[in-house]
Amino acid sequence: MISVRVYDRWGGAGLVALGAVGSFAGLAVLTLNSETIHDLIHFAAGVLLLWAGWRATDGQALVWTRVLAAVFLVLGLAALVEPELFGLFTFGLSRLDTLLHLLYGVIGLWGAWRPVLPG
Repeated sequence: MISVRVYDRWGGAGLVALGAVGSFAGLAVLTLNSETIHDLIHFAAGVLLLWAGWRATDGQALVWTRVLAAVFLVLGLAALVEPELFGLFTFGLSRLDTLLHLLYGVIGLWGAWRPVLPG
């Protein structure tokens, strides 16, 4: 069962890893967009989720999870229409990027609206 804390910890670790690997790998990692701005955004969001998962109060963890999950969901939906996100990215987001954003958004919102905070 997914909880806010579990999502924050695992999701944050995944984003930090993706941001770190992407910053050293060049423009694409497994077809994922790896532009510098994209890597920095993933790294920052991952650090925020890790903080929420380990150090934040229950209320802070819930709010940050909802905010970041909503942002990921909106980005994923926008990338379905415009893969370059209206000029934010030079090379655009791949289908795998879009799928990952949608998954982060849906799983995060699902976990955040049925909170089981201890974990």
